[in-house]
Amino acid sequence: MAIDSKITESVHSHPITANQVSLEREPRVQNEKLLRVKKAAATGDFARALQLVPVDNQEPEFLNCRAVCLIRMHRFEEAIGVLRRVVLSSVSLKVRPELPKHYGFNFATALFFGGHQAGAFDILDELECEEDESVRQLRQFMTEWVKSMSFFARLDWKLNGIASKKPPAIPTISLGRFTWELS
Repeated sequence: MAIDSKITESVHSHPITANQVSLEREPRVQNEKLLRVKKAAATGDFARALQLVPVDNQEPEFLNCRAVCLIRMHRFEEAIGVLRRVVLSSVSLKVRPELPKHYGFNFATALFFGGHQAGAFDILDELECEEDESVRQLRQFMTEWVKSMSFFARLDWKLNGIASKKPPAIPTISLGRFTWELS
């Protein structure tokens, strides 16, 4: 199953840039506050977009926006903290099945680039949406990271799940997915 049954624009042959996000074509952004966030994000000003997300709003969509802004500013640990409350069930520590898949994907992205690679692999496995281009792209980053390890580090990773001290390279494409970026 694709993330929200939609393929993200950013993973086709040319990754999407912040300036390519259309402001007019998406009817989904009806909330005025989210529209302001979307406009700031479209210019690549994720710090401004983050400021526009109401801090006191705990709705999943606002929290996802906050997390994507943090991810795109490479503040992965903060994004993990935001998304953990949204994505994981407090009872089972499993991904909440009622939430859109891209929330889980964003959580896996933050985990992977934030130094919690084993958790990222677990979340992606749990999402079961391997045919989605965003997931395939993140899996490719994961594969490249594993290949970059020394033989013994890779062996330790495969046998014991102990991650290499060498962090994954952060790609130049925009990481994370806002709801309005889903096609």
